[in-house]
Amino acid sequence: METLPLSNAPKSSFSSNVIDKDVQAIFYPLNVMSVLLLHPKYVIKNNKITPLSNVIKIFSACVTTLYLCQHAHKFFSVVLDDNIRRIQPVSYLYYATGSDLLFLTWGFIMNCAGNIIYTKKYVAFILKFQESHRFLGSACFKRFIIVNWLSIISMFGYFISSCIYTYFTFFHPPWGTIFHMMVLANLDADAVYACRLILLISEQFIQWNERALLLKENGEDKDYCRKMFETYGQILKCYKIYRNTMQFMVSRILGFLMIISCL
Repeated sequence: METLPLSNAPKSSFSSNVIDKDVQAIFYPLNVMSVLLLHPKYVIKNNKITPLSNVIKIFSACVTTLYLCQHAHKFFSVVLDDNIRRIQPVSYLYYATGSDLLFLTWGFIMNCAGNIIYTKKYVAFILKFQESHRFLGSACFKRFIIVNWLSIISMFGYFISSCIYTYFTFFHPPWGTIFHMMVLANLDADAVYACRLILLISEQFIQWNERALLLKENGEDKDYCRKMFETYGQILKCYKIYRNTMQFMVSRILGFLMIISCL
C-alpha cells in the first residue's frame, strides 16, 4: 500500500499556534459570527490563533453587562406600564416577564463566562483538529465551509428581517425594541456554534472510518497504522474538549430551566 504523508506541515507549528489556511477557512465563518455579536472565543491574526487577552475579556464582560441592563430595562418598562397592566393579569405579567429576564440573564452570563474561562480550550480544540485534519485531508470540508456560511447568513438574515418587519409593521417602535431583538441572537449563535462543531467532529470520524476501511483492504503499513491511531486519539481529544465546554453550558441551562419550571 502506498503510504500517505504523515503531515503536511512541520510539528513546530502546533507549539507556535500557527493554523493552516484551510483550517482558518473552516472556522472563519464561526469566528465572524462571534466577533459580530461582540462575544469572541479566541483571536485569529496573522495566521496564528491565541486565547482572549485580558482587554478583550473585560470588553466582553462590559458588553454582557450592557445586554443585562437592556433586558432589565425591558422588564421594568413592561411591569410598570399601566396600559399593559390593565390588559394582562398582574400575576401572569410578573411571572412571564420575570422568567424571561432570569432565563436570558442566566444565558448571557453563562455565554460570557464560558468564553472567558474556556478560551484556551477553544484554541486547543482548533489546534487538535488541525493535527487530525492534516492527515485526513480537506476534500470533504469544502461543503462544510459552505454550510457554515449558509447557517450564519440564515441566522443573521432571520433576525435582520424580523427587525425590519417589526419596525415597519408596528409603526416605528423604539430602537430599544430593535436592539432587544438583535441581542437575542447571541443565544442562538452559541447553539449554531455548538451544532457546527459536533458535526465537524462527526465528519472527521467518518473520514477516519473510510481510511480504516482502505487500510484493511490494501494491507498494513506500520507508520501509517501508527498515524491512524494518533489521529483517532486527536479526534477523541477534540470531542472531550467539546464535551467539557459546550455540554457543560447546555447542562447548566437545562438545569436552570428545570428550576424555573418548578416555581
